Amino acid sequence: MRIELNSGGLTGTASLSTMQSEITALLGGADVFLSALRSVKSYTCNINGGVGSLQGALDEVELRIQTAETASSNLNAAKDKIGSFIELTKTVDLTVSGLVNRNKHEFYNLNEWSRPPQKEEEKEWYEKLYDWACGVGDSIAETAQKAWNGIKSFCSSVKDKLDEWFAEFQEWWKDHTTITPMSIEDEVFDSNHPDYYGGKQHGPKNNINADGVITGKEKAYLDLIQKNTGRDTSKWTEQDLKDYLDASYKYNPNTGKKEVDVPGLNHQGCEYQALVNTIFEYYIHRENGETEFYQKFGYTLRDENGNLNYEIALVDLYSKNEEPNIDGLTDEAAEKIIERYMGDSGNDGNSSVSVDMKRNQHITVNNIDNYLRSGKQVIVSSQRYILYDEAGKQRSCGGHAMVITGVTKDGRYIVSSWGDKYYIDPKDVGKKVTWTDSDGVYHEDTVKKMAFSTLEYK
Repeated sequence: MRIELNSGGLTGTASLSTMQSEITALLGGADVFLSALRSVKSYTCNINGGVGSLQGALDEVELRIQTAETASSNLNAAKDKIGSFIELTKTVDLTVSGLVNRNKHEFYNLNEWSRPPQKEEEKEWYEKLYDWACGVGDSIAETAQKAWNGIKSFCSSVKDKLDEWFAEFQEWWKDHTTITPMSIEDEVFDSNHPDYYGGKQHGPKNNINADGVITGKEKAYLDLIQKNTGRDTSKWTEQDLKDYLDASYKYNPNTGKKEVDVPGLNHQGCEYQALVNTIFEYYIHRENGETEFYQKFGYTLRDENGNLNYEIALVDLYSKNEEPNIDGLTDEAAEKIIERYMGDSGNDGNSSVSVDMKRNQHITVNNIDNYLRSGKQVIVSSQRYILYDEAGKQRSCGGHAMVITGVTKDGRYIVSSWGDKYYIDPKDVGKKVTWTDSDGVYHEDTVKKMAFSTLEYK
């Protein structure tokens, strides 16, 4: 750090040190001038026969000597003050520089603009400590304790600061090395419920009776679709409704197979169902959640059988925000849909709910419990991965999204999919998977990296 002072403002060219040098030169000239005046005075006073008529001139010389002496004295004073000021500036500069070096982390936190650029590969001290600890043969606990004891003995004079740093390190260590098993168990994600561990995206499609008569939930679905899309559903058949809730297909003469023509709810609804699960998870934990739910959506939280009204909510969300895409919703589209859907004023005109959904790639099996315990909900998605049911049976899955409800001791995510509990092992990423689809076609692929999004209702 360096303090630079210029005379004449920021654009001045004469520095104070230069001015000090010029004053010294001026003082030298003044001394020569005074010496000459004194010589004239002495010579005049010593003229044979006395001063006589030169007395007036002598008085003028004396006055000039006094004036020159005063000017010289003032110049000396100015020179001394400038010198003192420069020395003071240097002292302050060194003092501030020393304080900044001793307290640079606090200084940079308060004055972010002054922080020098850092290399991207530079790691935090505790990350370096972790890398070092991983190479030591002792157990994690012993290694961490040895590291801590060494640091404390070396830096005991700053114990309070070290305690703060070590607490931060312990939290970081836990989030990178420790798995804290936990699982959400409530009315939405009930492991003991015979039918529902979260909602089913195929639920609405399965409620179509195909008996030629529009009744019950079929009528409720049609009413919601007409209300939300503006389509005239009064003449829809059950097949029309089923196409909307599943997908419409057409025969492709080139392949000789039936292929999706227009994707429907069941075909692209996994992200919608995941969002619906988070909505119910929000309302069931509110003191007046049942009343607030009805005021917001215009239908009840539970159906006539006492089950959470997943299917009606799913059709409502989908028909209000449908974005036909054969590959399903993108994360960006899901963010816009849920924020718009919950931000709407609601059935009573006064039931807007703020929701913050954002992608988060910092989630791991080591820290997922922190997010879930803090009230955040987490959705995971991938283009290809393996699901394991309670019995360990594998199911290859592609282009799917689910709500994470917990983590196991052995480091697997617990998820809700199709109304059932499944498990995902992040260690499967990169593993080769094979499967045969419903048309009998054999496929090969590898398990893809997972993407995470957090949701927080406010």
